[in-house]
Amino acid sequence: MYRVIAGNDTGKTKKLLTECGSNGVFVCAHPERISEKCRAYNIPLVKAIGYDDFKYLLIEGDLYNENDDRPIYIDELEKFVNYCVPYLAGYTLTND
Repeated sequence: MYRVIAGNDTGKTKKLLTECGSNGVFVCAHPERISEKCRAYNIPLVKAIGYDDFKYLLIEGDLYNENDDRPIYIDELEKFVNYCVPYLAGYTLTND
């Protein structure tokens, strides 16, 4: 798994977009901004979907169809988790 862990304004999204490329699905809070970021960073356009759409696809079990097995990249994972589970009070994380 590719992880980018760093502070604010350090280029995390750019690194994740580069890793995702045009073969992955990029899950983020504001997918409408991703095409302009890709152009600014000179990265091929990625398929971007919002947290709400991704959550719906997970719940409905329709994340993948028979022709779509692209890897998933989530921008700002903790924000996504807070979106999905707003009352989450804590968690652990093993850093291997």
